[in-house]
Order: sequence, then structure tokens, then C-alpha cells
Amino acid sequence: MLKKILTLLLTVAALVSANAADTLTLARKTSLLSIPLQRGSIECQIEAEMPVSGSTALFENLSQRLSAAVAKATGIKNIEKSGTTVSMPALSELESNFARYIETAIRTQQRDAKATGLTLDILMRREYETTRLVTFRIEVTFYGLDGKRHIANDRVTLLKSNGKTLTWNDLVNKKQRAKMSKAVARSLFGYFGVMDFINLKNALTDTTLNETNFPLPQNGPAITADGLFIIYAPGEIASEERGQPIGTIKLQSVWSQLTPTAKKLLK
Repeated sequence: MLKKILTLLLTVAALVSANAADTLTLARKTSLLSIPLQRGSIECQIEAEMPVSGSTALFENLSQRLSAAVAKATGIKNIEKSGTTVSMPALSELESNFARYIETAIRTQQRDAKATGLTLDILMRREYETTRLVTFRIEVTFYGLDGKRHIANDRVTLLKSNGKTLTWNDLVNKKQRAKMSKAVARSLFGYFGVMDFINLKNALTDTTLNETNFPLPQNGPAITADGLFIIYAPGEIASEERGQPIGTIKLQSVWSQLTPTAKKLLK
């Protein structure tokens, strides 16, 4: 019977920003985990900032997005999210759930003979915050059983008043959806190294798309200091070999396309 060994080095520090009453207080966790397998081990590094103030819904929605990113990178489904409380114990529980599911699932998966030095790196940090919303950056890198590197990156914006995840329906006026699609498509020119939509279409898996019906990212929009951040999942609009297409749109350029609620949030 394989002996279970879990080595955990944990440093927790409370981060309080500039004495601003409307700024979320975050806990920072840095952990190194060594999870034994039937052959070798997997080394996990987790660096995460999680809110210890604010609504329970905000914590839960953020945990769900983090779990989804880890699942995409590792191929492990149904990674359990943490508890229902915004607290330091819940942050530790989030980590232990990851370790347990990673250990269990990877033991049952086929392993390429060339796959050595399996690693999983998880990073989540606050990227942007205003009095009304907060945006987190999530990056997961997994060197897996197939001997290849798998990456899942994400940005998520949450409303501080109720913890709700910002969606395209929250942001874009329905009558202006076609214009937003056009702006999103053009924001990708730099990523794909093209100058016009005709050449962009050649890089997509669906070459029948046009600018006005261009699909918005399934994960929704993210608000950063630079404006509206666009990020697609691998394989969502182009082949997985193309990675995760990203783009940025200045809010001023699409202000007329936003809903009244969105304009209040972003003022």
C-alpha cells in the first residue's frame, strides 16, 4: 500500500491596502506540495490571494473559477471548491481539496514513459480593484502525464456589492452586441499578427464568422486598468496550438455600447 506523504510549507500574510475602507482585505498563501504517485511524485506550487473580507458569494465564485482553471489544465474533473465561508480556514481547505483530487485522479491516468518531473503551478492574484469591482488573474501551468505543458489562464471580474461574476449581459446593451463583437474581433489582430478581419478569419476554426457575429469569450469580460480585457480558452475560436487569444479594448471606445448598469459600475 502506497504510503501517503504530504509535505506542506505554508506562509500566510494578511494584506491590507492603503487603509482604504472599500478595498478588499486579502490573504496570501504560498504553498509547496509534494504528492506521491505510484512512480515518482508531482510537485505543486500554489500562490494565491483570496479575500478575507467581502461577501461569501465573492469568495465562492472566485474559488469556482480557480477550480475550473485547474481542471482545464490538468484534465481532472469535478475538483471540489472550498467551503462556504470567507476565512483563512476556507483558504486552507481549498488547497487540501486540490491536493486530494490531484493525487487521486492522477494515480488512475495513463502516463507517458517520457513524462518525468510532473509539476503543477497555480497563481491567483488581484489585478485591479475599484470601489465597485475587483478583478483577479489566474494562471495554471501543468506538466502532465503526457509529457507536455498544459496552460489555463483566466481573468475574472466580480462585483463587490454582491460577489456576482461580471457577464457580457451585465456589460453590453443587447442592441449594441454586434458592435461589441466587432470591437472584440479587432482587439485580437495583435495576438494573431494580422492587420484586418479577412486575415484573422484564416486563423480561426470557424471561417464563416464575420465581425458582427463574432463570439464573445465564454468566460465573460474582465475589467483592468487598461480597459476591457478579452481572453479565450484554448480551442474556443482557434486551434489549441494557438494558445489563448487575448486582446484589450479601451472602455472609452465602447462606452456607448454599455448598459446603464455597467456605466455606473465603471465610472
